[in-house]
Amino acid sequence: MCFHSFGEINEQAVTGRYRRGQIMKFYTIKLPKFLGGIVRAMLGSFRKD
Repeated sequence: MCFHSFGEINEQAVTGRYRRGQIMKFYTIKLPKFLGGIVRAMLGSFRKD
């Protein structure tokens, strides 16, 4: 019984860590490109004026 509950807790910790890793990958890869696109669009609109 005790080992079973420990296994469940450990599994949750691993999946939580994995999910956090996926979120970090998403932010480090997607967010800079997204922000770069916004900055380019803003600079483009300022240059046109």
